[in-house]
Amino acid sequence: MVPDSGPLDGPLKVTVTFRFPMPQSRSSVVRRSGWAWRATKPDLDKLCRAVCDSLTQGGLIADDARIVQLHAEKVEIANTWHGAEITVAPCTGDWL
Repeated sequence: MVPDSGPLDGPLKVTVTFRFPMPQSRSSVVRRSGWAWRATKPDLDKLCRAVCDSLTQGGLIADDARIVQLHAEKVEIANTWHGAEITVAPCTGDWL
C-alpha cells in the first residue's frame, strides 16, 4: 500500500525475513523447534534484490537507492505460513 503522501523518500531501512517450508527430511528435533536457518538456495542477495526492486516498481519507495540499511534472513518454518515478512521505515538516528 502506497502512503497517501506518495512513495517513501529519504534514508530508509528495510528488514526482510524469507520464510520457507521446512523439508520433511529435517530431524524430528529440528521440526519440533519449529524453525531452522535455510543455508541452501535461493541466494539471499538475489532475494533481497527482487524485494528492493519490487518496492520501487510497486511505488512504495521512490528508489531502492534510498535504502541505507538492510537486514535479511532466510529461515525454514514448520507448520505455519510461508513467504516474506517485509518492514520498511525511515532511517533515523545516528550512524553506529
